[in-house]
Amino acid sequence: MVSEVLFGNLLSLGAMVTDSLSSKQDSVKKMLFLQCVSQGFYSISSLILKGYSAVVQNVISMLRNIIAIRGIRSNVLQWTITVLAVVLGIWFNNRGLLGLLPVVANGMYTVVVFTVGDNQTALRWAFLIDMLMFVVFNFAIMNYVGCLASVITAVVTARAIYESRSGQAEHSGEVNQ
Repeated sequence: MVSEVLFGNLLSLGAMVTDSLSSKQDSVKKMLFLQCVSQGFYSISSLILKGYSAVVQNVISMLRNIIAIRGIRSNVLQWTITVLAVVLGIWFNNRGLLGLLPVVANGMYTVVVFTVGDNQTALRWAFLIDMLMFVVFNFAIMNYVGCLASVITAVVTARAIYESRSGQAEHSGEVNQ
């Protein structure tokens, strides 16, 4: 049990690094690619720590991000991925109400990925909310590094949102002068 918790937490460390890097990227494609890598780490970590609804959500998230990176946007595809994530998330949920957090987080992020296009600020806000939900879930499955990773990523993402807004305000100030 201790070695499983340790190994699961070590994998979450890799996810933490790639998640934090993703929110600082200057393009949506780079951001989504790094999130794919992170979701791979989190999938394996959650499998080891027996958070099965998170495994399903991370695998579906990888698929969603690959589709978005390729520029494929379709309402049918968005709803198919969302419904698949909800159905499989509920099916594999072994953590009660807490096990639904990854399902809700993935559903929300999927809708945002397919509807905002290249709006990085909206994507970052959705990612921030997603990370906050995973703080609670990771703590519940004893993925303490994942919990810390989600907190750190949320802070880095919030800072990126602030910096992008500050940069936009400075830029619009320059234009108006």
